[in-house]
Amino acid sequence: MKKIDQNRQKDQNNQEDQNNQKDQNNQKVQNKQKVPGFPGTAVVCIMELLMTVVAAVLIFFSKISAIDICYILCTAVIVLGIYMIVRYFMTDTFRNLNEYGFSEGTLLVVLGICGMIRAESLAAVFFTCIGVIMLLSCVIKLQYVLDLKRIGDKVWFILLIITLVLICCSIAVILNPFSDKNFYNQFSYKVLLADGVISLLVILYLMLRIKILKKKEQKELIKQEQEKEAREKEAQEKEALEKVAQEKEALEKETQEREVQEKEEQSIQKGY
Repeated sequence: MKKIDQNRQKDQNNQEDQNNQKDQNNQKVQNKQKVPGFPGTAVVCIMELLMTVVAAVLIFFSKISAIDICYILCTAVIVLGIYMIVRYFMTDTFRNLNEYGFSEGTLLVVLGICGMIRAESLAAVFFTCIGVIMLLSCVIKLQYVLDLKRIGDKVWFILLIITLVLICCSIAVILNPFSDKNFYNQFSYKVLLADGVISLLVILYLMLRIKILKKKEQKELIKQEQEKEAREKEAQEKEALEKVAQEKEALEKETQEREVQEKEEQSIQKGY
C-alpha cells in the first residue's frame, strides 16, 4: 500500500509540473503576440506626408515661394522636436538605452530655430535639400523592399525598380543638369510628390504584410503548442493506464500473498 501511495503522490507532482509548463507556454504565446511600437517608422511617415503636402502646395499654388516653404518646414521641425521632448518625459523611455528622444527633439528644435533665422540662405539651396531628402527617402525604401523580399512578397522586384528610378531622379535634382529653370522646378516638385506618395503606399503595404505574417506565425505557434499538449496528454494517459495496471497487479499479488499466509496459518492451527 505504501508503494501505491507513493505512485499517486508522484502522479500529483507530475500533474503540477505539467500545469506549470502549460502556464509558461501560454505566457510565451502571449509575449509573442505583443507587438511593440515603432516610433522611427512614425517619424518617417510624418516626414513623407509633410514632403507630399509641400510638393502638392508648390505644384498647385505657384504664388508660394521657396522661402515661405522654408518657414513652414522649420516650424514643422520645431513642432516635431517639441513633440519628441514631451514624449520623452511622458513615457519611460529611460528604460531603453537606444532611445534618444530628448536629444533628437532638442536638436530638431535648435535646427528649426536656426533655419527660421537663416530662411533666405536655406531658400538658395532649397532644391538641393529636396534632392537630399528624396535620396534619404529612397534609401529607406530600399530597406522596405528588402523586408518585403525576406517576407517572400512577389511585388518586391517591381518596387525595387521604382525605387531605383526615384534614386536617379533625386540625384538629378541634386546635380541639376537641366538648363531650363522652370522645367527643373516642376521636375523637382513632381518627383518629390511621387516619392512621398509611393513611400506612404510602400509603408502601408509593408505594415499590412507584416501584420499578416505575424498572424500566420501566431497560428502556427498555437498549433504547435496544441500538438505538443496533445502528445503530452496522450503520453500521460498511457502512463496512467500503465500505473493503474501495475497497481492492480500489485493488489492481486498482495491478495494472493495474504491468502497464502492465511492458508498457512490455518494449516498450522489444524496441526495443533
